[in-house]
Amino acid sequence: PHSEAFHPFGARIARKVLYTFEAASSSQMISWRLRRQAQQRGIGLYGGSETVATCTKFLAGLLSKPSSEKWFAALSEEVQSSSGVASKQAALEAAEGSTLKTVNRTFLQALLGQVALALDFPALQASALMLLKRVLLHRRVLTAEVYKTLDAVGNVLVQSVQPAVASVSASVYTKFLLEYPHEERALQQRVLHLVRNVGYGDEFGRRSVLNAINTIVARFPEDLLSRTFASIIAVPLVARLSQEDDQTTHKMLQLSIKDLFVKISPTARQRALEVMLAWADGSSAVLKRSLAEVMGFLVEETKAKCIALDVAVSTLHKLLPAEELGRDVLKEEDDYQLPWRQTYAVCRAFERVVETVEPSQLESLLQTPEGPALRGLWRYITLEALPTHFHPWVRLCCLRLLFAFMSKLKLPSQEAARKSLLQAPPADPKGRMLPKVLLHHCVDLLKNPILEEHPSICGPLTKMLLELQLMVLENPWLAGRGDADAAAAASTEELVDTPMELPEGVEEDDDDATPAEAPKAADQSGEEEEAAEEEEALGADGVDADG
Repeated sequence: PHSEAFHPFGARIARKVLYTFEAASSSQMISWRLRRQAQQRGIGLYGGSETVATCTKFLAGLLSKPSSEKWFAALSEEVQSSSGVASKQAALEAAEGSTLKTVNRTFLQALLGQVALALDFPALQASALMLLKRVLLHRRVLTAEVYKTLDAVGNVLVQSVQPAVASVSASVYTKFLLEYPHEERALQQRVLHLVRNVGYGDEFGRRSVLNAINTIVARFPEDLLSRTFASIIAVPLVARLSQEDDQTTHKMLQLSIKDLFVKISPTARQRALEVMLAWADGSSAVLKRSLAEVMGFLVEETKAKCIALDVAVSTLHKLLPAEELGRDVLKEEDDYQLPWRQTYAVCRAFERVVETVEPSQLESLLQTPEGPALRGLWRYITLEALPTHFHPWVRLCCLRLLFAFMSKLKLPSQEAARKSLLQAPPADPKGRMLPKVLLHHCVDLLKNPILEEHPSICGPLTKMLLELQLMVLENPWLAGRGDADAAAAASTEELVDTPMELPEGVEEDDDDATPAEAPKAADQSGEEEEAAEEEEALGADGVDADG
């Protein structure tokens, strides 16, 4: 409101603020040794980053208001001419092939030069980015220096260890990509700069890169994404999935891939999938694990139909590794490349599939060319991985998977069940129905010492046992017997097959005795008490035990 009172002094204020900003920025580029020498000799240097930050806010505020913006008009029209010696030196440098220094610079060009220099110093990056965003980008200054400076912002985006600076850098860089004119080749190179750094060593850098990529996916036109950037972005992101060890960054990767596959056209989606599906026939275990993971969460996008169910199931079956399931010793060396990780990735992806689709949709594949693949995958999980796999994570995943399937299943008739996934795979030697087979496996798992080392299995195992028992009790034919009592016996006989070992000092009671046996047990206990009383009486009367 008082800007009119300062108007006569506006040009002087603008010149002084800019001069202070340049001097304070330059002082930050002087080494610590020279600063100390200057202080010892009484040579004053302009204050550090605090002065730069204050000048930055002041400049941005002045340039954002039309009334005070006029104060810089005189500076924009001034021509900063160097001396003749400087001109000769510039000509000499140009003749030698070095960068030609601009002799005539406007105010904005001078400001841009200061911003470019400040980006090399972490203490000045926040102030430089604020000026770049609020002044230069807002005015859409189109010069070669602007493009060069904004390419440097792309490096700051990746390398900065300050979350605030990285966030502003991502905002500035994506604004530059979205609003400034680019040739198609140049735009590809700038997007590739982000994609190449999804595996950057620092997790904060990777998150900043993914934030920028997510903004590009959200705001780029669908046609441009599908035509130019679908495979360029999708394939490297998917390849990174199995290598990402930071949980937050891993979730960001998944979200970026989902958003991209939902937005692009079906043709572009198919092109990207063809590149990734070829990994199943390759030799890279890392790419195979990434492919298995992406199959799982793309099936979850049912509205966009990112991937067909039959393609996901057949791919997961192909990704099952050949490994020794019975070994019980984990190798410490090169554990990252062990086959169990690929097995776990396949089981985890199939768990997502089972949780997403209805059992009827899954069983409908049995009558298609992908039927053998589904049966093979089902057989591996029910008859091999659950009962015999050495790694607890794989067993736990199989339990969750099977519980999700059984809890949603609407039981068909007995004849129809023989043709569904309820029929145990042909490898079962006794030809039993699947619930009875799983009961045997779950009871065996209850006796396994693995529960002591990994108690997290106990919860899913208990839920699975209860679900199977209720299923067999309600449907006696699943146990292969005719009446409900026989079915109940079939579902519980496995749980009492082996007596539980009680701790020392704890005696087993007779609460589980049948009514017919209860009186006999009571009589036996009474006789034992009477015999004990007689022995105590004999001992009290001093009668010899042998007599």
